[in-house]
Amino acid sequence: MDTTNFTFTKEGEIGSNGTKYIARLVPNDDNVEEVYFVGGYIRSWSYGPNGTYLIRQTYNRTPSLKMQIWDGGDAPIFDGDPYNATNNKNAWSLVHTGRTNRPAYRITEAGVVSQYTNITSADYKSGIVQGTYSSNQLSDLARDYHATYPLMHVYGGSYQNSIVTGGYRFCMFENDGSRSSFSQSPFTFKLIKNDRTVDTSINENDIVWQSSWGGKIKDTNGNLLTGGAGNNVYIEPPGHYPEDGNVNQYITCTYKNSTTIYISVHFYMNRYGLDAINSWDGNSIKINK
Repeated sequence: MDTTNFTFTKEGEIGSNGTKYIARLVPNDDNVEEVYFVGGYIRSWSYGPNGTYLIRQTYNRTPSLKMQIWDGGDAPIFDGDPYNATNNKNAWSLVHTGRTNRPAYRITEAGVVSQYTNITSADYKSGIVQGTYSSNQLSDLARDYHATYPLMHVYGGSYQNSIVTGGYRFCMFENDGSRSSFSQSPFTFKLIKNDRTVDTSINENDIVWQSSWGGKIKDTNGNLLTGGAGNNVYIEPPGHYPEDGNVNQYITCTYKNSTTIYISVHFYMNRYGLDAINSWDGNSIKINK
């Protein structure tokens, strides 16, 4: 008799707090790709015409992020500031679990993020904003729907008009701490010129990558990069959730020993991923060949 082994997986993102609803923190401006810090100022970058990149400084007195709640449709069922939402509690905070130094950032109850003054470079290593949308309108019971936004910070030197695109900002581990899941796209350093185009004359040996967990750094062909120098790189996350429970991890990209970009990475555990399997009635199954 022939036998077949099945592996059950949940299609799509993991719902917030064990529910079917997906919570996301996204830039308040729908045209912006990412909100980040340069020195003490909030900036944002977006794609411009003909391969250009638009970098703007935003107001430090207004929220740069907003919450979205999705239920699988083509548009979010909530799209706005949770602080001003009906039937919602004050819900902006920073994730501090596992920090060994004081945070570089602070956030008001209205969601305005800023950085502390007179801080050292060590304080920039990781910054994660958390939003919580609390509602009793999406289910029979009141629920808290959480989402986080790891911040990128460009620090010091003469090349502050630079960004990192691609890669991952989140790394999910199974409930037992094993098998991490993350975006497979490479990290790419980009230096933006005054005409808003990418500087293609940079030497890849001037770009050095590291991670807080010491992950292997490889090029797009899978070759190990000794010393972490190169561009368009893959950085392996750890194979197991950190024993110290530190969810605030980071990747650094340093250009010409001058400017360092800190890319925050949020480590978290998939505590609800099997809920969809546990509630399966056994009447149907989808097989991807």
